[in-house]
Amino acid sequence: MRLTIAAFHGNFARRLFLRFIVAAALPVLVIALLAYLNTTQVVIGEAHDRLHRSSRNEGMAILDRLELAAALLKYVDQTGGRYSKSSAHVFAALGMVSSTMPRPHMLWGDPAALSGAQALAARARRSAGDPVIGVAGPGAVFMAIFAGPRRPHSQVLIGRLNLGEILGAPSTWPGGTRFCVFTAANGRALNCPNNHRVFEATRHGHKSRVLVPGKRLLVAHWDLFLDSNFHAPMWRIVGLQPFDYASRSARVFYWLLPLVLLLSLLFAGLVGLMQIRRISQPLRKLRAGVQAIARGEFDSRVRIQSRDEFEELGESVNGMARRLGAQFHTLEALAALDRRVLAAANVAELIEQILTQIPRVVGSDSAALIVIDPDLPRIADCYCVKGCGASIENERLSLSEDELIALGREWTEHVRPDEIAVPAYLGPLMGLGAIRVDCLPAREEGRLWAVLLLAYRGEPWSSTDDQSHALADRIAVALAATYRSRQLYRQAHFDALTGLPNRKLYMDRAETLLVQARRRAQRFAVLFIDLDQFKNVNDAEGHTAGDQLLKHAATRITGALHEADIAARWGGDEFVVLLSDSQQMADIDGPCERLIEGLGENFVIGSIEYHVGASIGIAVYPDDGETIEALLANADAAMYEAKAAGRGCYVFFEPRMNEAVRRRVQLETELRQAVARQEFFLEYQPLIRPADGEVGGAEALLRWCHPTRGIVPPGEFIAALEQTGLIVEVGAWVLAEACRQVASGFTQDGRAPDQVMVNVSPRQFWASDFVATVDRVLADSGVDASRLEIEITENLLLSDLDAACDVAEQLRARGLQLAMDDFGTGYSSLSYLRRLPVDTVKIDQAFATGIEITDSEASTVVRAMIEMLHALNRRVVVEGIENEQQFAFVRAAGCDLAQGFYMSRPVAPEALYDFQRPGA
Repeated sequence: MRLTIAAFHGNFARRLFLRFIVAAALPVLVIALLAYLNTTQVVIGEAHDRLHRSSRNEGMAILDRLELAAALLKYVDQTGGRYSKSSAHVFAALGMVSSTMPRPHMLWGDPAALSGAQALAARARRSAGDPVIGVAGPGAVFMAIFAGPRRPHSQVLIGRLNLGEILGAPSTWPGGTRFCVFTAANGRALNCPNNHRVFEATRHGHKSRVLVPGKRLLVAHWDLFLDSNFHAPMWRIVGLQPFDYASRSARVFYWLLPLVLLLSLLFAGLVGLMQIRRISQPLRKLRAGVQAIARGEFDSRVRIQSRDEFEELGESVNGMARRLGAQFHTLEALAALDRRVLAAANVAELIEQILTQIPRVVGSDSAALIVIDPDLPRIADCYCVKGCGASIENERLSLSEDELIALGREWTEHVRPDEIAVPAYLGPLMGLGAIRVDCLPAREEGRLWAVLLLAYRGEPWSSTDDQSHALADRIAVALAATYRSRQLYRQAHFDALTGLPNRKLYMDRAETLLVQARRRAQRFAVLFIDLDQFKNVNDAEGHTAGDQLLKHAATRITGALHEADIAARWGGDEFVVLLSDSQQMADIDGPCERLIEGLGENFVIGSIEYHVGASIGIAVYPDDGETIEALLANADAAMYEAKAAGRGCYVFFEPRMNEAVRRRVQLETELRQAVARQEFFLEYQPLIRPADGEVGGAEALLRWCHPTRGIVPPGEFIAALEQTGLIVEVGAWVLAEACRQVASGFTQDGRAPDQVMVNVSPRQFWASDFVATVDRVLADSGVDASRLEIEITENLLLSDLDAACDVAEQLRARGLQLAMDDFGTGYSSLSYLRRLPVDTVKIDQAFATGIEITDSEASTVVRAMIEMLHALNRRVVVEGIENEQQFAFVRAAGCDLAQGFYMSRPVAPEALYDFQRPGA
């Protein structure tokens, strides 16, 4: 087999060759490393054993020399101090030491050489004539023997050993070897100073190597026992050899090992090249075949004759090319269908695109698409196409629960008419002679959007199932996306309650109309509609009734307009209208009159009729503004003018109306400043007991002292406080101030009414922290809860009776009393009155007019009210007492308290008791 560089043209071949080399080199390197380590270990182990034997031999030689020195020492002792020349070589100094002589008697040598030997002399006297060895320091080793009775005064013969003779000369040591001698007990060096590391290495039996400055040494030792012969601790004979010298026998192996490795890698590379060539050629052919398929050349074929898996893979690639070629046109059709589905503007266009493409995609002879109504799941539209190019037939279906379950079964069901009963909705398909119908539910996130029915006169294509499911998935996604798009558009542009366009859509269409009007020099009108008395409906019947009324109002508004006009809900009970054709006044008057008439008719909510009415403000382009914002602002100003004119009418904008808007905005700003500057104060109107003419209570009334306008009437700012929401903050201040003044006393002598009534607005009453605010006020002021009476309107209680009763019971549980104001002006009934959790009922001042006239309707009604409320155990207050005759009537009728200008106008707290006493 010829090897060429062409085998490495591909990245795969290069990676495979590299991996082959790595795979071959890795075990060779591991084996070489293990061989290197094992060989080194064996060689060093043998060198260590040899060094250990050399240390033992050297130790035995030292022992022999020590015994020779002991024999010479005994000879000198026995001969009375005579010595031979050999003794002079063994001992560097020799002398007698006795207990009576402070200095030794030297036989030869320097006396300083025997310094430090006194301790050894004491040991020698105890040794019973045996020689004793002692080590005084590096190079200072002494041998002593007790002279015994032959010498007076316990004389001891002591000699300092010549270590060069005792320990041996380096010339006598084996080649490359050095010996160091240490005392085994404390590591004191005898001949190797500054080699403490060597001794420390011998203290750990496993440590056979030591690193000293400049080189690495092999260490072995042998311990020389001296206790039995010389009464001394053992010496440690340590043999040292340079590590390189000890491992010199392995150097040949170290030189041959890289050569062997290189030859192994060369052989592995050669084998790898041969194998890569056998693999790369079929791979290149397979790659060329797959690239041809990717280019759309489905007729190309891969030819490999290797009688192995590559040949089988080549046949698989060829089969894939044939199948892809057969399916390519189907995929093109599906892609075209996807484009048409995504481009469809509505459901009808979407369904048309789907049904016209189905025969090309799945090869069915006819098809039907049952589209489930997203809002009415039991209602569906069935679209059927009976063959390629046929028109689409549409039929509205009402599905039973069983039919809906059958159509919505998981994935695909195959329906054969010769095996089961054919459902009615399959009749049109089966009438074409189909022998098979596939039912595919189109689901998206678990929701059934449609059912695809495919009818075949014969067996479908082999790949039909996958394509049919893909088509059903596309249908579900397309229908879901279209529905969500419609929903999102509706949520973003239409009011959820009334279904009318919201502000955003209104402004978009208004801007479009404005552009057209500018280009064509046309006129159009903006109407601002506000429902009159709508708040009363919300207060009396709750927001549910109010929402129903708003829906009916929206229907009446759209019914009063032309098709080209646009109505939108602006917010709350406000609506806006665009009258696109307003060239003449009659074009505006007509719709406005229809709106006033339609909204002025009674609204029936449940079983109750409500009369609301509407006020309409009108601004005309371009006379009243050249932008939509300006037209809306001016129409809003005109609407307020309509309300001021008596409601239930429409008013065209006039420039002077902007001043009213400006004043309203300025009032809101000044009210916010008044809260910050503490410009509010309280006055009190006394409640007089008709029976004795004394003060039975007082009602706290809010007043505003403007820094430049002086005292502002309540009618001018109370409504603005409600609209801005400041009433909650101001109402809390009123509660706190009233309680503070009750606690401190109204007059200098500390007098104050037994009870003070404080008005609470609906917004303040329904605040989530209202009860907590009352608790805090009572705790801060120290006023007993029974002295505070919360006054609320009848309409507030009736707006949500259950919730109002819950809040009222919480207040009454704390000892407070509740009073209902404006009784008789709302929608209360006797059944409601029995349930109302109030202690005091205030009859509205409208009923007081005319009660002084004997047998008048006013006196009869008020007397009946008082008797009825007393029967229900309610305390009664009649408001609006203006003269002595009215006061006399309420006293005769048994009223509990009377309130009115006849007794006193609202006054400062210190003037509360200076009222007009009745009859005075």
